[in-house]
Amino acid sequence: MHFLDYDSKFMQGLGVMTAGVWISLLMLVTSLPVITIGAAVTAGHDVCRQVLDSRGSGITKAYFHSFAGNFAKATLIWCVFLPFAAALLWSWLAVFDTIALIPKIAFSLIWVMCFEWAFYLQSRFDNPVGRTLRNTIIFSVAHIGATLAVIAVDVVYGVLVWASVRYFPQGLFLLVVLGYGNLLLIHVPILEHAMRSQIADPRNNGQGRDQPKPQQRDQPKPQRQDQA
Repeated sequence: MHFLDYDSKFMQGLGVMTAGVWISLLMLVTSLPVITIGAAVTAGHDVCRQVLDSRGSGITKAYFHSFAGNFAKATLIWCVFLPFAAALLWSWLAVFDTIALIPKIAFSLIWVMCFEWAFYLQSRFDNPVGRTLRNTIIFSVAHIGATLAVIAVDVVYGVLVWASVRYFPQGLFLLVVLGYGNLLLIHVPILEHAMRSQIADPRNNGQGRDQPKPQQRDQPKPQRQDQA
Protein backbone atom coordinates (compact mmCIF):
# COMPACT_ATOMS: atom_id res chain seq x y z
CA MET A 1 0.00 0.00 0.00
CA HIS A 2 2.13 2.81 -1.34
CA PHE A 3 -0.33 5.48 -0.22
CA LEU A 4 0.77 4.73 3.36
CA ASP A 5 4.42 5.40 2.56
CA TYR A 6 5.84 8.34 4.48
CA ASP A 7 6.55 10.34 1.31
CA SER A 8 3.25 9.52 -0.44
CA LYS A 9 0.86 12.31 -1.38
CA PHE A 10 -1.74 10.87 0.97
CA MET A 11 0.56 10.93 3.99
CA GLN A 12 1.86 14.40 3.09
CA GLY A 13 -1.71 15.67 2.85
CA LEU A 14 -2.58 14.02 6.15
CA GLY A 15 0.45 15.67 7.73
CA VAL A 16 -0.63 19.11 6.46
CA MET A 17 -4.17 18.56 7.74
CA THR A 18 -2.84 17.48 11.14
CA ALA A 19 -0.68 20.61 11.24
CA GLY A 20 -3.81 22.64 10.47
CA VAL A 21 -5.61 21.09 13.43
CA TRP A 22 -2.73 21.98 15.75
CA ILE A 23 -2.57 25.52 14.37
CA SER A 24 -6.32 25.84 15.01
CA LEU A 25 -5.82 24.86 18.64
CA LEU A 26 -2.94 27.31 19.06
CA MET A 27 -5.04 30.09 17.53
CA LEU A 28 -8.00 29.25 19.75
CA VAL A 29 -5.94 29.34 22.95
CA THR A 30 -4.13 32.58 22.05
CA SER A 31 -7.40 34.26 20.97
CA LEU A 32 -9.16 33.79 24.31
CA PRO A 33 -8.40 37.34 25.55
CA VAL A 34 -10.17 38.60 22.34
CA ILE A 35 -7.78 41.54 22.06
CA THR A 36 -5.09 39.09 20.87
CA ILE A 37 -7.14 37.75 17.95
CA GLY A 38 -5.20 39.85 15.46
CA ALA A 39 -1.84 38.48 16.58
CA ALA A 40 -3.26 34.93 16.58
CA VAL A 41 -4.61 35.19 13.02
CA THR A 42 -1.36 36.76 11.82
CA ALA A 43 0.70 33.96 13.39
CA GLY A 44 -1.70 31.43 11.87
CA HIS A 45 -1.11 32.82 8.37
CA ASP A 46 2.65 32.86 8.95
CA VAL A 47 2.91 29.28 10.16
CA CYS A 48 0.50 27.94 7.52
CA ARG A 49 2.78 29.38 4.84
CA GLN A 50 5.75 27.64 6.46
CA VAL A 51 3.85 24.33 6.54
CA LEU A 52 2.94 24.64 2.86
CA ASP A 53 6.55 25.51 2.04
CA SER A 54 7.60 22.21 3.67
CA ARG A 55 9.05 24.05 6.63
CA GLY A 56 6.49 22.70 9.06
CA SER A 57 8.80 21.39 11.77
CA GLY A 58 8.62 23.14 15.11
CA ILE A 59 5.13 24.53 14.49
CA THR A 60 4.54 25.56 18.10
CA LYS A 61 7.85 27.42 18.39
CA ALA A 62 7.34 29.12 15.01
CA TYR A 63 3.78 30.09 15.96
CA PHE A 64 4.72 31.78 19.20
CA HIS A 65 7.74 33.41 17.58
CA SER A 66 5.45 34.95 14.96
CA PHE A 67 2.79 35.76 17.57
CA ALA A 68 5.28 37.72 19.65
CA GLY A 69 6.99 39.37 16.68
CA ASN A 70 3.71 40.61 15.18
CA PHE A 71 1.86 41.27 18.43
CA ALA A 72 2.11 45.06 18.53
CA LYS A 73 1.20 45.80 14.89
CA ALA A 74 -1.38 43.01 14.58
CA THR A 75 -3.10 44.15 17.78
CA LEU A 76 -3.31 47.73 16.50
CA ILE A 77 -4.83 46.43 13.26
CA TRP A 78 -7.32 44.32 15.21
CA CYS A 79 -8.23 47.37 17.34
CA VAL A 80 -9.34 49.02 14.09
CA PHE A 81 -11.44 46.02 13.03
CA LEU A 82 -12.98 45.21 16.43
CA PRO A 83 -15.18 48.32 16.92
CA PHE A 84 -16.55 47.98 13.39
CA ALA A 85 -17.26 44.30 14.03
CA ALA A 86 -19.12 45.18 17.25
CA ALA A 87 -21.13 47.88 15.48
CA LEU A 88 -22.06 45.55 12.63
CA LEU A 89 -23.07 42.79 15.04
CA TRP A 90 -25.26 45.25 16.96
CA SER A 91 -26.87 46.41 13.72
CA TRP A 92 -27.78 42.86 12.72
CA LEU A 93 -29.16 42.02 16.16
CA ALA A 94 -30.94 45.26 16.98
CA VAL A 95 -31.81 47.08 13.75
CA PHE A 96 -34.62 45.46 11.75
CA ASP A 97 -35.54 48.33 9.44
CA THR A 98 -35.58 47.08 5.86
CA ILE A 99 -34.07 50.39 4.72
CA ALA A 100 -30.93 49.53 6.70
CA LEU A 101 -30.57 46.08 5.12
CA ILE A 102 -28.54 47.14 2.07
CA PRO A 103 -26.06 49.27 4.09
CA LYS A 104 -25.66 46.45 6.61
CA ILE A 105 -24.88 43.94 3.86
CA ALA A 106 -22.51 46.36 2.11
CA PHE A 107 -20.53 47.30 5.23
CA SER A 108 -20.39 43.67 6.40
CA LEU A 109 -18.99 42.62 3.03
CA ILE A 110 -16.38 45.39 3.13
CA TRP A 111 -15.37 44.32 6.65
CA VAL A 112 -15.00 40.68 5.63
CA MET A 113 -13.04 41.57 2.47
CA CYS A 114 -10.57 43.66 4.47
CA PHE A 115 -10.31 41.07 7.26
CA GLU A 116 -9.31 38.37 4.79
CA TRP A 117 -6.32 40.47 3.68
CA ALA A 118 -5.18 42.52 6.68
CA PHE A 119 -3.52 39.83 8.76
CA TYR A 120 -2.13 37.99 5.76
CA LEU A 121 -0.39 41.23 4.75
CA GLN A 122 0.86 41.77 8.30
CA SER A 123 2.31 38.26 8.33
CA ARG A 124 3.88 38.65 4.89
CA PHE A 125 5.19 42.22 4.64
CA ASP A 126 7.11 44.51 6.96
CA ASN A 127 5.18 47.79 6.72
CA PRO A 128 3.81 50.36 9.18
CA VAL A 129 0.26 49.72 10.40
CA GLY A 130 -1.17 52.56 8.35
CA ARG A 131 0.39 51.26 5.15
CA THR A 132 -0.84 47.74 5.88
CA LEU A 133 -4.39 49.03 6.33
CA ARG A 134 -4.14 51.05 3.13
CA ASN A 135 -2.81 48.05 1.23
CA THR A 136 -5.60 45.93 2.72
CA ILE A 137 -8.20 48.11 1.03
CA ILE A 138 -6.26 48.32 -2.23
CA PHE A 139 -5.47 44.62 -2.60
CA SER A 140 -8.91 43.40 -1.48
CA VAL A 141 -10.33 45.26 -4.49
CA ALA A 142 -7.42 44.89 -6.92
CA HIS A 143 -7.38 41.11 -6.36
CA ILE A 144 -11.14 40.75 -6.09
CA GLY A 145 -11.04 37.21 -7.50
CA ALA A 146 -8.76 36.01 -4.70
CA THR A 147 -10.81 37.95 -2.15
CA LEU A 148 -14.05 36.30 -3.25
CA ALA A 149 -12.35 32.89 -3.37
CA VAL A 150 -11.23 33.00 0.28
CA ILE A 151 -14.63 34.37 1.33
CA ALA A 152 -16.25 31.46 -0.54
CA VAL A 153 -14.07 29.00 1.39
CA ASP A 154 -15.25 30.53 4.66
CA VAL A 155 -18.88 30.55 3.53
CA VAL A 156 -18.72 26.86 2.58
CA TYR A 157 -17.25 26.06 6.00
CA GLY A 158 -19.95 28.11 7.72
CA VAL A 159 -22.68 26.36 5.74
CA LEU A 160 -21.22 22.97 6.64
CA VAL A 161 -21.19 23.91 10.34
CA TRP A 162 -24.80 25.16 10.13
CA ALA A 163 -25.93 22.04 8.26
CA SER A 164 -24.12 19.81 10.74
CA VAL A 165 -25.78 21.50 13.72
CA ARG A 166 -29.18 21.26 12.09
CA TYR A 167 -29.08 17.88 10.37
CA PHE A 168 -26.01 15.88 11.43
CA PRO A 169 -24.69 16.88 14.88
CA GLN A 170 -22.27 13.94 14.86
CA GLY A 171 -20.21 15.66 12.17
CA LEU A 172 -19.82 18.90 14.11
CA PHE A 173 -16.87 17.63 16.13
CA LEU A 174 -14.87 16.90 12.97
CA LEU A 175 -15.57 20.35 11.55
CA VAL A 176 -14.58 22.03 14.81
CA VAL A 177 -11.38 19.97 15.04
CA LEU A 178 -10.39 20.88 11.49
CA GLY A 179 -10.95 24.50 12.47
CA TYR A 180 -9.71 27.81 11.12
CA GLY A 181 -6.14 26.55 10.75
CA ASN A 182 -7.15 24.29 7.87
CA LEU A 183 -9.11 27.15 6.30
CA LEU A 184 -5.94 29.25 6.38
CA LEU A 185 -4.09 26.42 4.67
CA ILE A 186 -6.50 26.99 1.78
CA HIS A 187 -6.47 30.79 2.05
CA VAL A 188 -2.69 31.19 1.99
CA PRO A 189 -1.99 29.65 -1.45
CA ILE A 190 -4.80 31.74 -2.97
CA LEU A 191 -3.46 34.98 -1.49
CA GLU A 192 0.16 34.07 -2.29
CA HIS A 193 -0.80 33.46 -5.91
CA ALA A 194 -2.58 36.81 -6.06
CA MET A 195 0.46 38.57 -4.59
CA ARG A 196 3.12 36.80 -6.64
CA SER A 197 3.89 39.96 -8.62
CA GLN A 198 4.12 42.06 -5.45
CA ILE A 199 6.58 39.81 -3.62
CA ALA A 200 10.08 41.10 -4.30
CA ASP A 201 12.24 39.20 -6.72
CA PRO A 202 15.68 38.76 -5.13
CA ARG A 203 17.23 39.39 -8.57
CA ASN A 204 16.07 43.02 -8.52
CA ASN A 205 16.71 43.57 -4.81
CA GLY A 206 13.01 44.22 -4.29
CA GLN A 207 13.10 47.63 -5.94
CA GLY A 208 9.65 49.09 -6.44
CA ARG A 209 8.03 46.40 -4.28
CA ASP A 210 7.02 45.90 -0.68
CA GLN A 211 9.66 43.75 0.93
CA PRO A 212 8.36 40.38 2.14
CA LYS A 213 9.41 39.35 5.60
CA PRO A 214 12.32 36.91 5.75
CA GLN A 215 11.50 33.24 5.80
CA GLN A 216 13.23 32.63 9.11
CA ARG A 217 11.84 34.92 11.77
CA ASP A 218 15.14 35.30 13.62
CA GLN A 219 16.70 37.10 10.66
CA PRO A 220 16.63 40.92 10.62
CA LYS A 221 13.64 42.40 8.84
CA PRO A 222 14.34 44.27 5.57
CA GLN A 223 13.77 47.99 5.31
CA ARG A 224 10.19 48.97 4.60
CA GLN A 225 9.22 50.22 1.20
CA ASP A 226 7.18 53.35 0.53
CA GLN A 227 5.23 51.94 -2.39
CA ALA A 228 2.29 49.60 -2.17
